[in-house]
Amino acid sequence: MFTRTQALTTASHRITSIVDRIGTGDAFAAGVLHGLFSGMSEQDSLDFGLAAGCLKHSIPGDFLRLSAAEVTEFLGERRFDVRR
Repeated sequence: MFTRTQALTTASHRITSIVDRIGTGDAFAAGVLHGLFSGMSEQDSLDFGLAAGCLKHSIPGDFLRLSAAEVTEFLGERRFDVRR
């Protein structure tokens, strides 16, 4: 993510057992925006967006049906593989 002062990155993660790819980009973008509008740091917002995108891979349908708390819990586990 490019900001006015820096370029931020996240670690690379491998996801297995993908259920549905549709909506993953939207979930990622919504996660980043949620983080920024919620007062998270830019890095935390980017990481939150990544977690939302990873989770979307495990949910069929067009959008992520999880709460911000569930995404935060997933992010705290530092596990980016899909689990059911």
